Amino acid sequence: MSEVAILKVILEANPGLSIDDALKLTDKAIKSLSKTKADIAKGNTGASDDGNGPADKKMSGHGYTQADLKCNPVNALQGDKATCCLCGKQFDIITKPHLRESHGITPEEYRNLCGYSPTQRLMTETYRQQRANKLKGNEPWKQTNRWKDKQAREAAAREAASQAVDEIVTDDKSTPMETPKAPKSDAKPQANASGTPEKKDDKGDSTLKL
Repeated sequence: MSEVAILKVILEANPGLSIDDALKLTDKAIKSLSKTKADIAKGNTGASDDGNGPADKKMSGHGYTQADLKCNPVNALQGDKATCCLCGKQFDIITKPHLRESHGITPEEYRNLCGYSPTQRLMTETYRQQRANKLKGNEPWKQTNRWKDKQAREAAAREAASQAVDEIVTDDKSTPMETPKAPKSDAKPQANASGTPEKKDDKGDSTLKL
C-alpha cells in the first residue's frame, strides 16, 4: 500500500484530524507495516511454536561487527543522502533489497548493528521532509469523501447566497418609485397698491378686482 493510499485511509477514518497529524500517523503505519513484513519474512509471528507465548528472537548470524562499518552511523543519516555503513554507498533510502542482496542482512539487524533505534528510518531528515512536502503537494485528502462533501456544501451555500442577492436586486428594480409632490404653499395672494387683492383669469393674467 502506498503512502498516499495509507494517508487517504487515515483521513477517512479520522475526519477531525489535521494534515500534519495525519502525516505523522502515516509514517507510523508505514513503519509498522515494514516491521510486520520483516517479521513474517523471518518466520517470526510473535508466538512460540506451541502458541503459548512470545517466540525467542533469533539472530541470523550475519557475522558483521562494528569493526566492519565503513562510516560513523551517527553521521550516516545526515545531509542530503543516507550512507550505508557497510559499503559506504549513498542512497535516498537504505532499502531492504540493498541490505539483503549486497550484505545479506535485514534492516532490523542493520539497525541493531549500527546502534539505531528499532523505529529509525534509514533516510536523512532532509529527504524525509522532502517526501512529506511532496505528499502535501499531491493533496491526496482532496480525493477523500470528507473533502468532496465539504466542497459540495460550500458550493451550495455560495449558490444560495448568490440567488438571495439576485432576488433582492430584482425586487428593488421592479418596485416603481413615486414622484415626490411639490409641497403646498401657504402664502396668501399679494395685494396691489390699492389694497385690493389681484384676481387671475383663466389664462393666468392678473386683473384688479373692483
